[in-house]
Amino acid sequence: LSCALWWSYFGAAKSILDRELESAEGADQSKLARDGYSLLHFPMILGVVGVAVALEAIVRHPADPLDLANRLTLALGVALFTGIMGLTLWRATGQLPVVRLLLAAGTAIGVLAGGGLAALEHRSHVRGAPLDL
Repeated sequence: LSCALWWSYFGAAKSILDRELESAEGADQSKLARDGYSLLHFPMILGVVGVAVALEAIVRHPADPLDLANRLTLALGVALFTGIMGLTLWRATGQLPVVRLLLAAGTAIGVLAGGGLAALEHRSHVRGAPLDL
């Protein structure tokens, strides 16, 4: 998940944002820089923090399903990061990235719906002997 978020920004969106910022001039360039690299980055960073908090809970207890608070944190983190990145691209290009926004919503819904799923299924037997994780 961390790598996917990194790739979605640095591998895909950043070059578009950089190109749009370089092609803008004067006050338009200043406004785009303000919006795209300052105001809209704050909620994206909150999304990264939310994902990190939930991933820490997953790593600490991989055989346990995430509780509601951590599922909400993960869903909101992913939605904030991908959704705000979509809005940033829209602000820069004037084209609404529908796929990115649908992915944000779909991922958040999927995380919330997967309440009973654990990151790692715990199998308590290997040839009849207990397995300690």
